[in-house]
Amino acid sequence: MSRQTRRIHDEYLDTEDLRLARWGVTVRWRNGDGWTVKLPRTTTVSSVLDRDEVHFEGERAMLPDEVVGVVVPFSRHQPLVDIAQIDTSRTAWSWRRADGSLAGELVDDHVVGTTRRGEVSFREIEFELGAGTDPAVLSAIVESLGVDRHAAAVPKLVRLLGDEAARPSDVVSLEVPGDPTAADVIHAAITASVRQLLLQIPAARLGVDSVGVHQARVATRRLRSDLRTFAPLLDKDWARELRRELGWLASELGAVRDGDVLEEHLAAAISANPEIGADGGAEVLGCLARQRQQSRQSLLFHLADGRAVTLFDHLVDAAANPRIRKRAYKQPVNALLPPLVLKLWVAVRAGVEQLASPPLEVELHEVRILAKRARYGAEAVSPATGKDARKFAMAAASVQDRLGELHDSVVAAQWLEHAATTDLSPTGAFAAGRLAQQLRGQAATDSPNWRASYDQMQHRTRWLSNDIGSAR
Repeated sequence: MSRQTRRIHDEYLDTEDLRLARWGVTVRWRNGDGWTVKLPRTTTVSSVLDRDEVHFEGERAMLPDEVVGVVVPFSRHQPLVDIAQIDTSRTAWSWRRADGSLAGELVDDHVVGTTRRGEVSFREIEFELGAGTDPAVLSAIVESLGVDRHAAAVPKLVRLLGDEAARPSDVVSLEVPGDPTAADVIHAAITASVRQLLLQIPAARLGVDSVGVHQARVATRRLRSDLRTFAPLLDKDWARELRRELGWLASELGAVRDGDVLEEHLAAAISANPEIGADGGAEVLGCLARQRQQSRQSLLFHLADGRAVTLFDHLVDAAANPRIRKRAYKQPVNALLPPLVLKLWVAVRAGVEQLASPPLEVELHEVRILAKRARYGAEAVSPATGKDARKFAMAAASVQDRLGELHDSVVAAQWLEHAATTDLSPTGAFAAGRLAQQLRGQAATDSPNWRASYDQMQHRTRWLSNDIGSAR
């Protein structure tokens, strides 16, 4: 066991109304460490602080633009100002295994904080497990310290700032009540998508992995789909304008996400075709990497633009005050919501019935889009309509996934064929041609696989109408 002591000086920034703290976000400058932004993850574990830390170089006198950009979905048009200073006297004990790796660390902090409310002091003890340490060790330590294991962990800053920082964020997930109105269902669906989108934008901006962009794109598409599905129950102009702005954001996210998906497909295809040679495969991936970098730079530019910040403001307002028509508050749920999803299902069925023989890829892609809309619609109304809607949505998701795999193979083949004629050397063009041939063969093999999922989707439509055939 080793023991270390140190003194730490931290300064924190937030908006005047503490928007960041209420979202679980902190912006901190620490002497010797520079700037740190702590962001909430989308899933949390009770009594455990579960946040990602992102570090930026910079002196205290100059707040980096990158820091402002990462937190702008939460701060929006409000500037960041000084809200607290914290001085900590820290003693840390570390336990290491025989090989020198960290088994765990106990940190004892004596904290003195200064805020606009005055000075506050307290003591805080934390224990962090090292990689590979049995989690049961933590339970044993908590019990030996006499700590309430069910008590919620609270960040130092929130303890200092008090009740104002502990208030809910400006977008709070809503529970659909037991006997809901259509308005309850619509409000909950909009709020869930807005919250998910705002939480994922920082990860999409940072680009550490592809998950953030993917989840932000999904939330954007889901919200656009919900606004379309519930259009008869929403203010027409309000919903149309919000969908238009979301479409712009979806396009920017989509360019990056499509590149991520394409890279995964090409990497797998190159690995499965060693005969194309290492140089050809590397050239193909290098060409794609340059395009992906351009798409990413465009996304970063637009996320820092005033148009994006204004959209974030509009989304927060949409979650708080959706423009829902009066009849959604009065008429029975079953009279309003299933017919909206029925309309989506009828569009899917019509798309399938109109397919050429054999189906064209563009036709199958349209069926995929229609199935996705039906899935999102069913998921949105499921809190009020129950398990039948959820089963229908699962079947629709299967159709979407199977047709998505087919579409991704075709898109990858088309990209390779274009690159072979415009951007690649003879060696790269040969590799691209062989890969395109393999991917088109895979698409032809996968083409019929979605039919079983579609049949299952059709089997799950009884909840939509007593006489489904009458909707033809």
